[in-house]
Amino acid sequence: MTERLAAATVETELPDDLLDALVDPHGFAWLHEGDGFVGWGQAARIEVEPGPGRWQRAAESLAGAFRAIDPGEDLDVPGSGLVAFGAFTFDPDVEGSALVIPSVVAGRRCGRSWITRVGPEPLVDGTEAPEDDRIRYWGPSLSEVTWL
Repeated sequence: MTERLAAATVETELPDDLLDALVDPHGFAWLHEGDGFVGWGQAARIEVEPGPGRWQRAAESLAGAFRAIDPGEDLDVPGSGLVAFGAFTFDPDVEGSALVIPSVVAGRRCGRSWITRVGPEPLVDGTEAPEDDRIRYWGPSLSEVTWL
């Protein structure tokens, strides 16, 4: 991370199924009985080198990344604020393990829901609708062949 990052968390209403809040098909999810998180984008990525001690290195690297981010205010609900998603190879000697701090996380716990955004300072919380009413095109969810 070369630029200072900041986080902003706001309480909000979310769909009953958190997967409906996931706007990126390449996002992340951690769900259990209606609670959990979905995230997308990549504010920071930590590649974990293979070999002995990779769990300790991953934990230390993530702690350092979190310390480098201004966490803003969380909601005093476990899981609100900064989170990371991880994927690790089964073989500890194979490359490919990584931790990602998403740019956006939508979460729910104990009946409360929130969105956390992580980005360069100063961070605009993004809770307001854009000023203009331009139509925005995000691309198809199906390929032309599948659609036809």
